[in-house]
Formats: sequence, C-alpha cells, structure tokens
Amino acid sequence: MFNIKTQIHYVLILLSLGALFNSCGGHKEFVYFTEIQKDSVTKVKVYPKEAPIAKGDILQITVSETDELVLRQINGAAVPGATTQGPTYLVNDTGIIKFPLVGNIKAAGMWKDQLADTIRQRLIILKYLLNPVVNVRLVSFKVTVLGEVMRPGVIPVPSERITIIDAISQAGDLTIFANRSNVLVIREKDGKRIYKRIDLTQNDIFDSEYYYLENKDIVYVEPTKKKAASLDRSAQFYTMFLSTLSIVVLLYTQFAN
Repeated sequence: MFNIKTQIHYVLILLSLGALFNSCGGHKEFVYFTEIQKDSVTKVKVYPKEAPIAKGDILQITVSETDELVLRQINGAAVPGATTQGPTYLVNDTGIIKFPLVGNIKAAGMWKDQLADTIRQRLIILKYLLNPVVNVRLVSFKVTVLGEVMRPGVIPVPSERITIIDAISQAGDLTIFANRSNVLVIREKDGKRIYKRIDLTQNDIFDSEYYYLENKDIVYVEPTKKKAASLDRSAQFYTMFLSTLSIVVLLYTQFAN
C-alpha cells in the first residue's frame, strides 16, 4: 500500500501530465502554404503597385543640376522632425506641398513620376535650371501589424515595397495561437476602408492583390478559439491544483500527526 508521500507524488505527476496534454496542438495548425506538397515552379501573377501621393505623406525630393547655388536653395528645405536625410516635404491637408522657388504644387493624387516631371518643367519654365533631374521618394511608407505576432507594432518601409509575409516576419512571426487561415488586412483607398481576409495556409496568397501591402495598411492576426479555451483551462487547472494541493497538505498533516 502506498504511503501518503507517494500518493502526493503521483497526484502532482498526473496534474502536470494533464496540463501538458491540454497544451498540445495539431501539426497542420502551424503550417503555412499547405498546398505546396513538392518542388514546383509557378508564374508570378502579382507585382507591387505604386499608390498615388496622398495627404499626410512625407516626400523626399532631390534635384540634380550643375548650378550649385540654385540647388542649395532647392535642396535646403526640410520638414522638421523628418527621420530621413535630405530635403523632405509634407503633403498638407489640402494636398499641397510648398516647393522652393516653384511655389505651391497640388501633389495629392499624383504619381511620383508625375510630380517629379511637374517640378522639372516648372524649374525650366521659370529659367532656374536648364536640364534638372528630379527624384521623388515616399519616406513615410509604413504598415502596422497587430494581434497574435511576437512583436506587434509599426514597421517603416524605406524601400516602399513589402509583402504580407515580410511584414509578419519583421513582427517576429505568428504565435502558436494565431489563426493562420484568417488574417485581416485593413486598407484605406479612394475614401473607402477595405477589409480583406487572407489565408496563409493556402498558396493562392501569392496571387492576391493584398500580397503586396500598401502604405498605411493594417495587418491584424486574430487568435484561434483555442487561445480562449487554453486560458480558460489554465484558470481551471490553477484552481484545481490549489484545491488538490490544499487537500493533500491537509491529509498529510493529519497522517503526520
């Protein structure tokens, strides 16, 4: 017959095993791109698309030419607090930037190449430069990743190009409680807010127009139902453990005396 110390030992082992088995999940729940079963080659169908300039964007605009005096006047302006080096310009609430020597330009709604060409033409017409080269970059490109990822937060994108896989990777990958088949992308475009569900377990994600994220996109990774169940089981296990431990201690005290 077991003594009381042996009984206590077995009770603790059973409780630990119960917690371990409750925490185990299926292998398929953690796998991406489950349809790709073997080596293969497919044609790329989706390419990153440039979005037009919008209100609130911060643009880096540089001008190249041989007249150094004029270039210093143009390339010396900057938006206070901008993190990138070089001249930067804020597209204000009316969609306008104030460019040195040229004046106000309605930038919102333009493509970057269009804005660059507009600035170039005005510099030539106003006879400041003969053959300027104008380059426009968006330096405020960012996406936000929230929910069941290891490091949620805002991700700056200096290259102006990022996929949903890149964003999740930079956020530290998904947690074990992430719902990989139901990732939400929130996008504001043309005065509308668009909600799109993405299934990371399927390989058709690579053909989705939401594979490449756009500026200010929000990626939300929702938890699985198992997370709530796991938290509930943990609370139940903790309560049961304390109750069992109290009973064991009480019995041990009585037998010891």
